[in-house]
Amino acid sequence: DLRTNRGINIVATNNSYGGFPYSLGMYNAIAALRDAGIVFVAGAGNNGTDNDSTPFYPASYDLDNVIAVAANDSSQNKAGFSNYGLTSVDISAPGVSVLSTIPGVNQYAWYNGTSMATPHVTGAVALLMSYCVTCNYSQAVSSILNTGTSVAGLSGTTVTGTILNVDAA
Repeated sequence: DLRTNRGINIVATNNSYGGFPYSLGMYNAIAALRDAGIVFVAGAGNNGTDNDSTPFYPASYDLDNVIAVAANDSSQNKAGFSNYGLTSVDISAPGVSVLSTIPGVNQYAWYNGTSMATPHVTGAVALLMSYCVTCNYSQAVSSILNTGTSVAGLSGTTVTGTILNVDAA
């Protein structure tokens, strides 16, 4: 509605939540975002489990506008708590000791989680789409996933085995 009827150029949503069972309603809502040209970026989860064998929704919905994000540490290794998946988690981004705001108190604190990693990717999508105004959601997803930096510590943990590289995208 905001994009179609109100002219607000929403290109991506940040979805740092999860753990719900599969829902056809949620699947259809994410598909509707895709149909509106919006990328759905989702945290892979913080259980340290394989999303290929135990799906973590909404990150595990198999839609081409979903980017599922794992968390890595400052050494570019998968964070121990981060969910992973060779076919279901797409890319990694910094998610350990990330400085973030504390709601309602005008202060900052250091946090860990895929909820800290996911906004990096969401912001990268928005930046990319502002740079390439003729790009569609599919091109943005492809660019993000195909330009990550390969690092040994992520091999075998995600579809790409890479960490987000905004400059390359």
